[in-house]
Amino acid sequence: MRFIYPKDTWRLLYPVRVLLAGLLVSELLATVVVWYSNHALHRKLMAIQAAGYSPLPGTGIDPSLQSLEAAWSGAVFFTLSIGAGITLLTFGVILLTQSVPSVARRWVTWLFVVIWGGVLVWVNIGGICPGLSAMLLLIPPVVMLTAVHGAPQRFGGSPLPWRRAIHTGLIGLLLLLWLPRINGDVFVNIKDNLLLTSRPGIKAVDLYYRYTLYPAEVFKSLAQKQIRAHAVTGADAASIQSRINQALAGVNSFPVSDWRYADMVIQTMDDKLLALKDGGAMVQKVSQSQLLTDPWQMVRQFSTHTDNKANFRKATIVSLLGVAPLVLYLATFALFCVVPGLFFPIRVSSVLVPVLCCSFWSAAIVYLDTPMTADLNRETVAKAMASGPRKEKIAALRYIHHNGLEIADFAGYRMILKTDDFAQRYWMVKCLGKSRHPLAMQWIIRAMKSDSPYIVCKAIEAGAGQATAENGSSFTRAVTRKLASSGNWYVQYYAFKVARERGWIPRASE
Repeated sequence: MRFIYPKDTWRLLYPVRVLLAGLLVSELLATVVVWYSNHALHRKLMAIQAAGYSPLPGTGIDPSLQSLEAAWSGAVFFTLSIGAGITLLTFGVILLTQSVPSVARRWVTWLFVVIWGGVLVWVNIGGICPGLSAMLLLIPPVVMLTAVHGAPQRFGGSPLPWRRAIHTGLIGLLLLLWLPRINGDVFVNIKDNLLLTSRPGIKAVDLYYRYTLYPAEVFKSLAQKQIRAHAVTGADAASIQSRINQALAGVNSFPVSDWRYADMVIQTMDDKLLALKDGGAMVQKVSQSQLLTDPWQMVRQFSTHTDNKANFRKATIVSLLGVAPLVLYLATFALFCVVPGLFFPIRVSSVLVPVLCCSFWSAAIVYLDTPMTADLNRETVAKAMASGPRKEKIAALRYIHHNGLEIADFAGYRMILKTDDFAQRYWMVKCLGKSRHPLAMQWIIRAMKSDSPYIVCKAIEAGAGQATAENGSSFTRAVTRKLASSGNWYVQYYAFKVARERGWIPRASE
């Protein structure tokens, strides 16, 4: 064995270097986009509060919407999804271009330009989408320059051995393992079996709950927003404004005095018609009775007409599910490059590293699987609850929850109430939401005092299912107090949602 030269390790890290360049540009762009979105949201919330409506989710949170920390941290969501997707697709085109004969490279390049132009048109087909457009225009050039100028061939080296079919085959094998597991439970399994098993993982979950809710405001349609603002203008505004405010409060839309902070401007017209505007642009006309009778239908229609970010959302979700795993793969690739790269020649280490990566992630994918609840029954669940290992207890709790069974009927549930295992506590709280035990609400309220915003959110949600005529009013008061006192937006989000479902409506007098 011999120590490999640093330049060879640098060559081995070629794909990682290209990925980092693209992700850095994406993070900078996304930070700007989220910063502007956060400030716009902050101004809207302040305008609603100035009208006397509070408490509202998004106010008094830590970090503040106006801080650079909130913008930078929130941008990570877009960097690791759509930013990574654009980076890897561009890099793939570069590798394809380098692989074809020189006479065909010009045609491949022009084909890429045409396709990318089509993607830009598709993104903006419903209206200009500045955030995603900027990413599509600025990330590819940086990735191309990094990929071309950093290619090993440019410095006299041969194409890297990891470009052999073995590397592509191993990634294909991982995809075959991963794709069948992309379902509604994929993120729950990752959380239960990976993140919530260690302090770093629990910290990652808490960071997710702290930073990832408000960035989604960047690409939400009006109908998807939790809090909306409207302004009523026109000569007859005073005569109908109170009725409009009352109707729209039921769909979480609150009045602001300055139309610049409004998501929807409602202008009164003759013949009892209302003009619904997006800023100064006319969107549609409706009758006063239509708005007052079915305000949610009006909001949905207005949202459909003004939504210019539908394709942004689609591209982000596809990237999150299909591309994010490749980013994790390359991150692991970079770590595994160190040890083999120090002791083996590049032609050996460039094959060994992909094999190590594939082995590591194959084991991780298999480990993330939770035992199928379809194979369980009351007897096996009772045994798992009483003395089963962690993974079986989680599967048992999921079975109890999904089948609406009484958690108190299974021995061992009191031990789970006291456990430090966050995944078990999570499913226990969800089971308590369907429990008929007289102390179920008391246990849920105790869980609402947890230091983990993750557990608090699920406890609030569970309490909504547990609330009855006897304890409903006290639960609603507890939730609204949580909304006013918590500095975590996810907790505020859940508290507001549940309180609204319980019939509570913020009013100017509050």
